[in-house]
Amino acid sequence: EVLGLNAVHTGQGNDRREEPASDGQEQKKPAEAVVGRGGYMPIQGESEQVDDKEAERLREQYTYGETGEGLDFDPEFYPYYAMLDNAGQALYRQIYANANAVNAVFNPVQQVSQGQLRNVFMAVFNDHPELFWLNSAYRGKFDRSGSCVEIVLEFNELIDNLDAAKGRFGEEAEKILSGARNLSTDYEVEVYVHNALLDKISYDLRAPLNQSAYSGLVNGKTVCAGYARSFQYLMMQLGIPCYYCTGYAGEAHAWNIVQLDGEYYNTDATWDDTDPNTYDFFNKTDAEFNQNHRREDLSVNLPACNGAWYANREKSREGDNGYFSNAKTLQQAGFSEDSVLLALKDYYDDCYRQIMAKGGSCTFQNVVDSEKLWLQCYDAYNSDAYSAGYM
Repeated sequence: EVLGLNAVHTGQGNDRREEPASDGQEQKKPAEAVVGRGGYMPIQGESEQVDDKEAERLREQYTYGETGEGLDFDPEFYPYYAMLDNAGQALYRQIYANANAVNAVFNPVQQVSQGQLRNVFMAVFNDHPELFWLNSAYRGKFDRSGSCVEIVLEFNELIDNLDAAKGRFGEEAEKILSGARNLSTDYEVEVYVHNALLDKISYDLRAPLNQSAYSGLVNGKTVCAGYARSFQYLMMQLGIPCYYCTGYAGEAHAWNIVQLDGEYYNTDATWDDTDPNTYDFFNKTDAEFNQNHRREDLSVNLPACNGAWYANREKSREGDNGYFSNAKTLQQAGFSEDSVLLALKDYYDDCYRQIMAKGGSCTFQNVVDSEKLWLQCYDAYNSDAYSAGYM
């Protein structure tokens, strides 16, 4: 069986023309209009070497704190954890557990070098937007052999009344989550969250706590890191894998990678937050994104984004360069108004009718009235539900 999609426009003519810029100047390309809207601060690690006597004192003074023993992190949702070896994962669990417990100073459970500690801390920070009180910086003390003897985490001012901060964070997140939970597909959820964040957040380079999801969801003002951390948190809460991706886009920058139906896409909510809002950087492949975004650090190990099914839909539907630009009318496509199917059962009945009329082995076409029904048909093929439906 082959399932194809042809755009059919059921409305009036759709002859679109580009209007010139109001000031007579050539319109900017999307990236030219938003490049420079960054603000991501790379992980900052401060290292200090201590003598043998001080190293021994630190080992005796502090404990492991929370070891994180027994914790596990699904690679589908926590990809940075999966990038580490066994020793790195043990230290990751310890750092996560101590950050969650707001325990700032502890001895590492594994011997670790300066470079290894930076990668493990980065992995924890990148995987966990819910730790909004954890700053993107840490300190480490190392003995003469280069082995770490003390780790110090840095927390922001929210820890002064963390329970209240968690309450505000949960309330603001729920305002968006509640509107997304009953949507039919992960794609619809993604569009909803994207739009809700753009309506809620304003880009502000001076915004406090701007490397955290708290700055976006509670304060409503942030930079690229806050957009990306907010998007990541909401999508993960809704059961959709979404990763925090960092790199360079004219300056240090952060965006997201989203998994939909096993395919991966780049999304940059910061660069879509314009007046009016756009989908110029929504669900793009690496081939498209690499023109102005470059991954760095551990983000180079995130999955390649080559998804096609959900790429560029929303921008097209906005009217520029796409969805209806080459669409046919129903009549041009060989259908009548009576041919339009309105429900999944109608689709199954029509498939069965056409197969039986043509003797069993055939190619056939249908036309449905909405994207929602189209996606139900698509999902039926992916889950083999069509077999019970008409085969």
